[in-house]
Amino acid sequence: MAQLPTDIPGSSQSWEVSQVIEIMNKIYGQVNESQLEFLNQINLEEPNILELYEHNNTNPQHHSNMPINMNIWQPRGYKKNHPRYLWTDAFGVINYINLYLITNNLIYLKQAKMLIDSVHNILGKTRDGKHRLKHSTVEHPTLGGLRIGKIDDENHKDGDGQYFHYLTKWMYCLNRFSIITNIKMYNLWAIELAQNIFPHFVSITSRTAPRMYWKMSIDLTKPLVPHQGNLDPYDGYITYRILQESWIDKENILSKEIEIFEQMVNDKYLYFETNDSLDGGEALWISHWYCNEKWSQYLLNKSLESIQHLENDGEYDYLSSYRLAFREFGTIIGIKCIYNIYFHPNQSDNIEWHPEIMDRQSSHKYNDFVQRWHNEKIPNLLSYWKKKSIYQRDTDITPCMYCSCLLPYAWIKNFGGKLLKH
Repeated sequence: MAQLPTDIPGSSQSWEVSQVIEIMNKIYGQVNESQLEFLNQINLEEPNILELYEHNNTNPQHHSNMPINMNIWQPRGYKKNHPRYLWTDAFGVINYINLYLITNNLIYLKQAKMLIDSVHNILGKTRDGKHRLKHSTVEHPTLGGLRIGKIDDENHKDGDGQYFHYLTKWMYCLNRFSIITNIKMYNLWAIELAQNIFPHFVSITSRTAPRMYWKMSIDLTKPLVPHQGNLDPYDGYITYRILQESWIDKENILSKEIEIFEQMVNDKYLYFETNDSLDGGEALWISHWYCNEKWSQYLLNKSLESIQHLENDGEYDYLSSYRLAFREFGTIIGIKCIYNIYFHPNQSDNIEWHPEIMDRQSSHKYNDFVQRWHNEKIPNLLSYWKKKSIYQRDTDITPCMYCSCLLPYAWIKNFGGKLLKH
């Protein structure tokens, strides 16, 4: 089987790596020997391996280096009527990137590539699979956005559509894949997604300040939930900046969108509150990207304050039936990200604290809290949920986010230093 040994010489994370490999194989399917041959031959610069393979098999005279009539590996669907889910698969792509960062095994990048193509082939099309969304093509698969991947159609209360915070997660994973492979096509797709969904999710009128819709219809013509998500402006602000900073050909390609997000963030951040574990963790992740900015330090302060309150109120001590593991995993990922930037001994001295928000002295009150979480609370929570079964609620979102808790590197700014080895 195309599986690494569980004990990697010289690695202090052999157990974590073996766990992630085991879980990812269970979620997306293990690679057998004949499928390994297929993966070894695919070209990461090809826009869509799955469509090219299908075309070659139906048109054998078509000139291509793509192998035909082979036992291909493609990510297993979650259910027959629920084959792909955008949030989960963004984490899936990041998990494969993390495995590559630790092992240097290119097969994991090939699996990430196949997962990307699968998402574009399914969630980038109408629910019946007959047409690509809006103006999307094989070469530009994100022009019409991407569906959430819900089981029910968009007329259902909790049905399909497009979520901004899911789309930014997908932009982010495309960007990370672009950086790790040095193929700018993937960051271009992320930028095209960012540009094309922006006018649909962000409402700009002369009478009111810019605001956002939380959920749009599949065709992006109408809001399904007209309210603004608590973190959507911040999510857009950092994600669009990350994409632009990676786009060396045209530096200001997203400058107009970023300017509007900046206005929204500056208008909003002093009112930020949360009492939700996943929301707090996401806010921590957002805050670690531009750590010297006022709004970012304010989010850091309020999110840590919220998580501290949740812990003091017993949020992480309730019976598992009253908790959702993946929401706590969001907190764990957020804590691991800020630890590497704000509270790591080698990094914390580089922070320019804003005294009116959170000066160096007041940051010390959270240092012990973050250190305790990083060294004790997080291992205990992961052990608790592992014993309770990470598959108890679902077989996709929870185990995928658990993997990112074990190996968080591609979620961390600068890949947590792991990119330096490649």
